[in-house]
Amino acid sequence: MAYSIASDGEAYEAVLTDFPRAYKPWLPVDEVILRAMSRSGASEQEIAERLGRPPLDVRNYRCRLGV
Repeated sequence: MAYSIASDGEAYEAVLTDFPRAYKPWLPVDEVILRAMSRSGASEQEIAERLGRPPLDVRNYRCRLGV
């Protein structure tokens, strides 16, 4: 999703509107959900929607975990 950046604060709020858990630390339960959904074949988009995070955050965290 593309965002028009009028100011940093507005861009931040726009991202949070779509992804309420963006910019927040990953919790142990997030990791459990990410691992379970990855094993079941869920897409990054599906995992992102479930966790309330941007798909790129999901991709980066999956790489970090080696999932």
